[in-house]
Amino acid sequence: MNIWAIVPVKPLKRSKSRLSPVLSVEQREAFSRVMLEHTLSVIRQVDAINETIVITRDTAVLALARDHHAQTLQETQDPDLVKSLTFATQVAAHNAAAGILIVASDIPFLQPDDLNGMIELAEKALHPRLVVLAPDRREDGTNALLVSPPGAIAYRFGVGSFHKHIAEANQIGASVSVYRSDSIALDIDVPNDLAIYRESLRDERWPGAADVREVQKFSAFDQINFSL
Repeated sequence: MNIWAIVPVKPLKRSKSRLSPVLSVEQREAFSRVMLEHTLSVIRQVDAINETIVITRDTAVLALARDHHAQTLQETQDPDLVKSLTFATQVAAHNAAAGILIVASDIPFLQPDDLNGMIELAEKALHPRLVVLAPDRREDGTNALLVSPPGAIAYRFGVGSFHKHIAEANQIGASVSVYRSDSIALDIDVPNDLAIYRESLRDERWPGAADVREVQKFSAFDQINFSL
């Protein structure tokens, strides 16, 4: 299967606003960049992914993506996530992609085995239309989504997207598989996520995780209040 990955990225200076109670603008920007680089590095280690598209309106992100050998698409000044992903999907489909794997850029423990596991589930499905989902730790959001053929379902990213994507897949009679792992389930949105991440860094199960020390350079990270 000719699989293309798509990574949507918000402008780094405006990213992770819900972490503002515990991280400064500079910290959030640095952490977002480290997580994005980690994501792109992981994708490059997955042989089954033939191409990667990064879509953003941040010119610094576009340059970073090209450094990681990803193709780039620039969003409009007033981007909409679903519209941007739909556009990137159309570009991939025009270039003969048979499957689309959308991956969030804020999964610090993401591993190649996660994406390989999702692709293996897709290959085992033996169905003309298939959807593989990786939910977040709350089983509310969608941290990664594999869809074949491209555009088979409407994207429903946002609150409750995990269940909404399943409903979209069921509506067209697609094969639905769910991939779960601790490493793909933790995305960083709110201070409690950051606290879990910080504690989990002590666990040696996570080789190559996005390194919190990139954030430490800006302030006394250990003094941050993670109880919010």
